[in-house]
Amino acid sequence: MKKKLDAANENDAFDPIDDTDADTPFIDPDTDNASMLADAGPCPVQCLGHNDGRFYFVTPSGQLRDLVAKSLGNRQEITALMEQKAKWAGRAFPKFNKDGDYVGPDYPRTGEWLIMECAKKGIFSPDKVRGLGVWKDVRGGLIVHCGDKLMLSSGAKSIDAGAALDDGWVYPAQPPLPAQLRPAMFEPANTAQMKMVYDHIKSWNFLEPSGAQICLGIMGLICVCGALDRRPTLWLTGDAGMGKTELLKLLTQPIGGLDYTLRSSDASAAWARAALKGAARPIFLDEMEPGPRAAAAMELARLGFSSDQAGVGRASADQKAILQRITAQFVFGSILHPEPKPQDQTRIHFVEMTRLTPNAQQIAEFEAREAAIRDLGPRIWSRMILGYSRFLSNMLVYRGVLGASSYSRRMTDKFAPVLAAVETLLHDEVIDPAVAADQLSEWGLDTPEVNDSESDECLNHLMSCQVDTWRGGDRPTVGQMIEDILASMNGAVHEYDDGKRMAERILPAYGLRLAKDNDNAPGEFKWLLVANKHTALAKLFRDTRWQGGVHRQALSRIPGAINGDKSGRFGGGISRFVKIPLDILKGGGQDGDP
Repeated sequence: MKKKLDAANENDAFDPIDDTDADTPFIDPDTDNASMLADAGPCPVQCLGHNDGRFYFVTPSGQLRDLVAKSLGNRQEITALMEQKAKWAGRAFPKFNKDGDYVGPDYPRTGEWLIMECAKKGIFSPDKVRGLGVWKDVRGGLIVHCGDKLMLSSGAKSIDAGAALDDGWVYPAQPPLPAQLRPAMFEPANTAQMKMVYDHIKSWNFLEPSGAQICLGIMGLICVCGALDRRPTLWLTGDAGMGKTELLKLLTQPIGGLDYTLRSSDASAAWARAALKGAARPIFLDEMEPGPRAAAAMELARLGFSSDQAGVGRASADQKAILQRITAQFVFGSILHPEPKPQDQTRIHFVEMTRLTPNAQQIAEFEAREAAIRDLGPRIWSRMILGYSRFLSNMLVYRGVLGASSYSRRMTDKFAPVLAAVETLLHDEVIDPAVAADQLSEWGLDTPEVNDSESDECLNHLMSCQVDTWRGGDRPTVGQMIEDILASMNGAVHEYDDGKRMAERILPAYGLRLAKDNDNAPGEFKWLLVANKHTALAKLFRDTRWQGGVHRQALSRIPGAINGDKSGRFGGGISRFVKIPLDILKGGGQDGDP
């Protein structure tokens, strides 16, 4: 049986693969199979296990293969499985004619032995396969899958792809990355070179002061995306001619450039899933203008954000469950971007670029830096790999500083990895918390950006819906009607009909009602009651993500809201309701003022 290779990076030496202690093979009582196998030497095929009638192997070239039992007695299948070492089957399981002459391998016996070896290994999970990219091993180091070789964090050790490691994952061989594009583990980029890269990124013109930092941080995350717990997305926007595509090209430099990057200007979400093939790689999607395709890609990036999100599950034609893991660093480019949902606002960095008119000297400096950076990619890659432990320490510092700045946990997950990658690339020491706090202030990140929550968006939708009641030549929105009712109750002059009629007849007809703390006592309205189920109200939420009564869940999360257990009458119908404090509606200004 092959000994599993130890995946520890710098601490333990790797033992050579040793098959001399193979388990007892399939025994035919009429032949001496054990001695035959000993003479044949170790099997060139690595048996991984079995699952649902399929048997899994790693071929001599390191590729993953799975076969059904009936195929394992077939000459062509066995030969293809053994590849250039197919003669092993003839030495291990020779077949003789009645005169005792050797006539070739006994393929049925070879197949039976392979089946038994897989049975000894137990159930194999086809999902436990990793392709190209940088992955975290069981001891916290990194494994760099280059296609034909697995490089470890120190760069001092490498093994053939397909070898069994002790982390429970299989790393099958894939088309190799050219040697000159692999991480330059013995010559990482230094701080002066990284400052030049940083200055080069800053030569683009960003609307926000943090734009250059975010882009440099994403470059660093691209280098180790398979080892990350959180992978924030970058979405570059700006008018045509702003240099978005050139900047996207620069961000690919560390991992081999555009020719070795998954990229497209007209890609579907299904393409992105299929193109990964179990790899941990960046995906660059340019020209992703608002529309169904961009919205689907944004949802895919949402799945790729977190390592603890399983991926996309599908069923095959024979009703087998298929899980497509999304381990990717997404980078988008477009003139405009789709309006993000609240959950996307805490995962995606939207960086807007503006026009810059450089002079002759700036152009000359840009071209000089570009030429110098062209061959620096593998060294940037190795700097991030070798600095991975420093990256983790930097991220702990930034998480603490962002938390002290009132960042939510999800917003911290969005910013901390990016800022930690910037610091890891630019400096050789872990950042001091006081310096990190000053950086946030300098880059305009000391105050968290305010995004609408799901409850905000749901309430805004409801308040902006028009009702089928004409007043003064137009149809008021729900919010306008509530304003007029409150104004009339306070004796203010307004342009619509009597507020009492609107409060008692029109609003309830839409599943809405204004209420006081005590309906039988005098005083102002304090609450907006929203029915859980009401036909007219359901029409206002039709074709939104809050249809089908889901609005109740969103609105009940508004601060101060009460998800009532009592029933009320709404336009003749009776329903339970959510009580929303009217102070929430009174907080805004007029005509877009804050």
